[in-house]
Amino acid sequence: MELKASFAKIVGMPKEGRDSWTHVSDGLFLVLEINGPVDFPVAQKGKEIIAALSQAYKNLPQKNLASMESLAREIKIEGADLSLILGAQIGKVFYLVCRKGGKIIARREGKFGIILETEGSASGILQDKDIFVLASPRFNEVVSFEEAKAIFNNFSPAELAEGLTPLVHRAEDTSGVACLILQFAKIEEEWNIGETEDGRQKNLSSIIYHLKSILKHPPQGEEEKKKRIVFWVALILVILLGASIIFGFGKKVKTQKESRFKQTYEVTLHQYEEGKALLGLNNLRATTLFGEAKTSLSKLKKDFGKNSAEAKKIEELLGKIEQELEAASQVFKVAPEVFLDLGLIKEGGEGQRLAISGEKMVVLDNKNSSLYQVIVPSKSSQILAGGEDFRGSSQITISEGGVYVLTEKGILKEKLEIGNWKLEIGKDSDWGEIVGMESFGGNLYLLGKSTIWKYVGGEAGFSGKRNYLAEESSLANVSSMAIDGSVWLTTDKVLKFTQGREESFAIQGLEQPLGKELLLFVSDETKDLYILDKTNKRVVVLEKNGNYKSQYIWENLSGITDMVVTEGKKIFLLSGSKIYEIEIK
Repeated sequence: MELKASFAKIVGMPKEGRDSWTHVSDGLFLVLEINGPVDFPVAQKGKEIIAALSQAYKNLPQKNLASMESLAREIKIEGADLSLILGAQIGKVFYLVCRKGGKIIARREGKFGIILETEGSASGILQDKDIFVLASPRFNEVVSFEEAKAIFNNFSPAELAEGLTPLVHRAEDTSGVACLILQFAKIEEEWNIGETEDGRQKNLSSIIYHLKSILKHPPQGEEEKKKRIVFWVALILVILLGASIIFGFGKKVKTQKESRFKQTYEVTLHQYEEGKALLGLNNLRATTLFGEAKTSLSKLKKDFGKNSAEAKKIEELLGKIEQELEAASQVFKVAPEVFLDLGLIKEGGEGQRLAISGEKMVVLDNKNSSLYQVIVPSKSSQILAGGEDFRGSSQITISEGGVYVLTEKGILKEKLEIGNWKLEIGKDSDWGEIVGMESFGGNLYLLGKSTIWKYVGGEAGFSGKRNYLAEESSLANVSSMAIDGSVWLTTDKVLKFTQGREESFAIQGLEQPLGKELLLFVSDETKDLYILDKTNKRVVVLEKNGNYKSQYIWENLSGITDMVVTEGKKIFLLSGSKIYEIEIK
């Protein structure tokens, strides 16, 4: 199945110093706008640029996104502003480059959106009935996005152009307006053999009928012998004609399969090469490309025999894709080493909570009513505090101002001098069950089952509690909290709050969704988000915009109770008397 582009265009009236063009040839689609002083030779320059681009495109040794970007960068003029949109169809792949203005809008399956705006590039697999609008900067000044969107129903490019033209011409000055509307649609291949075969079928039927007549009345004598000869000649002709029809049909099917193989293989090879080039630069996009290529090849593989040349080529490319997909997915199976045995600090020592600031790590052991301090680089450790005052301790946090521990009496704070503890905030009956405590910017945050309490720090100590949340939010299933300026929470998903209001946060590129037992770590010292997913026995690393980055799988991870991270170095996991470490790759 091929996809062929039909198109329509809208171009405004030029004026001195300003003009625009659209151009379509050999799979290249171009929208150009030049805006300069009144004496600038725009018409001449425009023709020169179109001719140069067309020739350079034909001469490209390899047509992909990188070569299209390079082609757009090479076009330069002095003394005027140039806006350029390039599109190229290579099989089922569509490459787009937008340079110095302009906008590319697309509609697929009723969904409508902006693909590129002002500057950038993109590529993707075309689908039947995809529509693209390549619009110059001046067009976007005259026709708004919402106006264009209102016209986009199930129309052809010509009908869309007809609907957009009145919107363009309401402007007194239409110079610089250029819009190219493209629609890609299937070219259906016919499976019937055609008129010639129909004729042959009729002849074949006639011959068979005649043969039946001969067979029905067996020949006798000389006349009958002649009839017998005619019979055998006719039978041979029937066999030859039947073989010819079968061979012709088989050849047609084979040709179609070869065409389908060539087209799909070329597209997936493009995806593989582009994905490989993106490794380390944009692993999320690379993973998407590899996944699309893998799906297409797996479907194509079913059309060919196991030992065919096509099947072997498909298997070879699938093997390469699998290898690169593993690298792009950044999935690491690990066997963490023991960083520290808490039994060496105190006999029977066990940890439930961890906190870290810089090189200083603090461990809460509520079983033994104790706190331990560890200096990470040297692994030097000591008992920081213990005794009756720490009985029933459940949460711990650390900042430059000191260490805070949530106990049965309230929040204790250790000042810079070791052992100098005092009750900083008394227990409040409004707290309810506290499932997390964090310090940030000199302030304290307590995570309850219904709200987040914030205590603002000052020279005289902390203010009274206030509700951090600016709007009501359900925290019934909340399991952890971390702060980097925004407040991050985990339930069976990740929530983000900034200045008390929930922000939209979505994870992109994670193939296996997060489980229900989650614990999160982030700080202003980390550029990434670390999520302990006990259900799936892994630590998932995300960029703070939600893009997937990597994951570390460990079969014994289900017993972990807390996690802290030193950015770019190590992930520390607490399980009973042991702290384990994972090297970040």
